Amino acid sequence: MKITLTSDGWEETSLMLRSILVPLTQALNLFFVEQSYGCPLDFMAVVVAVDPDLNENEKQAKGYNKVGSSKHPITNERSKHISIGLPIDPAAILARSEDENRVAICDALLARLEQPIARVPKDFNYAKFVSDLQIRLEILKKADYA
Repeated sequence: MKITLTSDGWEETSLMLRSILVPLTQALNLFFVEQSYGCPLDFMAVVVAVDPDLNENEKQAKGYNKVGSSKHPITNERSKHISIGLPIDPAAILARSEDENRVAICDALLARLEQPIARVPKDFNYAKFVSDLQIRLEILKKADYA
């Protein structure tokens, strides 16, 4: 399984988010790359920080809440994925430190995982995946990246 954490936002917020999301993604993949939860499936979370109006961010984030499949452009191999959107106020991102943002992003992802995701493949053990991801996020919230 592959985990991807990425963002959709202004250039300023994207720079701050990239400095947080890349190390988080790398740390999560150290564990999840070896894991299997039934069917082969990848997971993506997109931090949406495109508008000072949180309602607009929530609308934009809804587009990322899906289960789907994609085809590799070279090998034509199909893969399934679950993606979720995490709306966050861009001004809050810019006002916080990197450590504070890491904790806020982990908290937002933890809160979002509590909400059911529609159409999860029947042969995917979503409950086990969420449990494993919650444990890793709690650890990463407390990690010292300095």
